[in-house]
Amino acid sequence: GNLADGDGYARLLRVTRLFETGAWFDSSLPRANAPYGGSLHWTRPFDVLLLALALPLVAVVGFSKALFWSGVIVSPLLHVVSALALVWAVTPMVGRAAAAFAGVLTVTQMGIMGYATVGHADHHMAFALIAIVALGFAVRLLIMPDVRCGGALAVGLTFAAGIWVGPEFLGVLALTLLSVGLVWLAGEPGAVTKNLGVARGLALGLGLAVLIEHGPQA
Repeated sequence: GNLADGDGYARLLRVTRLFETGAWFDSSLPRANAPYGGSLHWTRPFDVLLLALALPLVAVVGFSKALFWSGVIVSPLLHVVSALALVWAVTPMVGRAAAAFAGVLTVTQMGIMGYATVGHADHHMAFALIAIVALGFAVRLLIMPDVRCGGALAVGLTFAAGIWVGPEFLGVLALTLLSVGLVWLAGEPGAVTKNLGVARGLALGLGLAVLIEHGPQA
């Protein structure tokens, strides 16, 4: 009946404060580090996800219990969605049957299951989902015979979403940009346009993230 760690409870307190005050740009926790108060560096996307999962239950069990159960189920739910996203991501490379098997194999990966268990009210499984979606878009971008700006923009926007969730995503960003950049260095036709599209999507996504997270004063 407990969450996995203290970070989960801190996250729920942060979401509760957002629900009670509506102060989107206020990341403070006045009752932390008494009597001085404190703040949390986490960004808002995962807070919104927790609220979205909790709201359908509020009328039945009240906000506190609804938010708690949202924290209980969020990581397993993200794991299921990530497994389905992996099937989509790798199908162009290995075919549908092998891709489905890859999705099933996520239950054997300690790097995933360490965070996907019940009670992990944290954003780590969100990283997995966004990384897989970024992989899927990047694979399609690299294997497409023609140049489609929409696909490149999707890669960049997905990168921006990952960085918005947390700086840990920079590793995935670096590896994927390296892959796309090597294609350009190899002289593949259209690679320059693809790389520019990725850069534009990343810049647009990060600009929107900063604006949403910090407001016009940012």
